Parts: sequence; C-alpha cells; structure tokens
Amino acid sequence: MDGVCEVLGTDPEVTWEVGDRVFRLSMLTVDDWGEITNEVRKNRPDPVALGLRMVAGLENREDRVTILQQAWGEARKSQIVPQKEVFEWTTTPEGACFAMWKALQNRHPDLTLKEVRAMVRPVAQAGRGISHGEIVDLIDQVHGMPPTGPT
Repeated sequence: MDGVCEVLGTDPEVTWEVGDRVFRLSMLTVDDWGEITNEVRKNRPDPVALGLRMVAGLENREDRVTILQQAWGEARKSQIVPQKEVFEWTTTPEGACFAMWKALQNRHPDLTLKEVRAMVRPVAQAGRGISHGEIVDLIDQVHGMPPTGPT
C-alpha cells in the first residue's frame, strides 16, 4: 500500500458502526499483511496431494514420475504468494472479512474473526452489518486511499 497516511505515519479516524457499537480501524501493519499472505497460502490446494491423486491407478511409471515431479515443483513455487494475489483475495468476501478483522485487532483485541464474520452481511440484507465491498472501502480509507471496493 502506498497511501498518503502511511507515508506521513498517521492513522486516520475511520470507524465502522454496527448497531449501537462503534469500531475504530487501524492501518494494516507489515505483520498483518504477513498473516493475510499466510491465509492465502493456507487456502491454496496442495499440489503434491493433487499429484498423488492424479497418479493413483496410473500404470506407466514414467507418467507417474513426471506428474509427481511437476507437483513437487509447484509445491515449492506455491510458497511464494504474489502481492497481486494477496490484494485480490482481500476483495473476496472471506478475504475482506479477514482484512477487516486485522484492521480492527489493534484497537479491539478481543474481537474474534468469527464475530467480524457475523457482523458482515451479504449486500442483499440491507440494514444488518456491512458488505465485503464496503469493508474494502473502509480499509482503503484507513490507508489514505479513495474507496474503490466492489459493492
């Protein structure tokens, strides 16, 4: 993120109101982005497990070896998560909830991910919680950027 607030080292007053509760968001830290990246990595399919399923029942040894070598190579590459993939995940419903939870943890350390998920609502359920697009907008605002999230 290269928002103005990060450059200046400020944390703007961005709040999220849910019923009679008001929550203050903080900028996501390097550690937060690391945890978000780990979530992306954790939710990827395991290429080795996939490769093992693919070779089950294959009789040709050469085909099995080729498939498993490719799977092993993919597993080694899959440890690296491109920044673009991380940012894209934070615009999904699950990723937006996780990023919102991280943005809330600094000022609301007792708030759980489960509680944040319960407060987030599908866009169609007006009046209860918030949509994932609105979460993306709030996180952008906390980082000094204009709202751009999906609605």
